[in-house]
Amino acid sequence: MLLCLSGRFCWCSGNVRPLPGRSQVELQERLGVEGATMIGLLQRMEHCGLVQRKPDQVDKRMVRVYSSEQGRAKVCDSPFDR
Repeated sequence: MLLCLSGRFCWCSGNVRPLPGRSQVELQERLGVEGATMIGLLQRMEHCGLVQRKPDQVDKRMVRVYSSEQGRAKVCDSPFDR
């Protein structure tokens, strides 16, 4: 799964870990990427077991993103953590 540990995965993982439950849109805005880019990145990260996406309990249209146990073990530091 080395592909899953590329720079952009680390950057995204580093933003998911300290702020669990952020929406895809919040992460997209924080990282400064387009919606399609964010969705593709999260899909690949979910496939690699690094994150979990869950529907918001109140607004089912919104998807919240959480680090998985595997993702927390492999996460790289984000420049935003400094």
